[in-house]
Amino acid sequence: MSFFGTSISALELGGWAIGLVGLFNIAGSLIWAWLGSRYPKKDMLALLYALRAAAFVMFLALPLTSVSVLLFSASLGFLWLGTIPLTSGLVGYMFGSTHMSMLWASCSLAISSEASWAAGAPAGSTTSRATTT
Repeated sequence: MSFFGTSISALELGGWAIGLVGLFNIAGSLIWAWLGSRYPKKDMLALLYALRAAAFVMFLALPLTSVSVLLFSASLGFLWLGTIPLTSGLVGYMFGSTHMSMLWASCSLAISSEASWAAGAPAGSTTSRATTT
């Protein structure tokens, strides 16, 4: 693979991809929050998910090249954390600010549960991690 005319390894491409995800997360969060303040949040959330689906479809449909990986990484980064300001704004509007802590606690619990399950139950494993150590 080559990047700007120089040859790079798959590891370097992965590093660039992760860097672009992080960089575009910042821009995406700020822009989606701004859009949510100007337009209906539920409409912006629907648009965000539609754009995310389109990004996945395009990535799977196009040939796998270093350019397609980097473009997909940038688009996914832009669309990844944009849900947070929109969702929190909707919850605050619909239920009031008293329920915001419950939203974040539920999200934190779900993410922690998924991570614990993923770390303790590798693919194809029928035993739990606790019984094998």
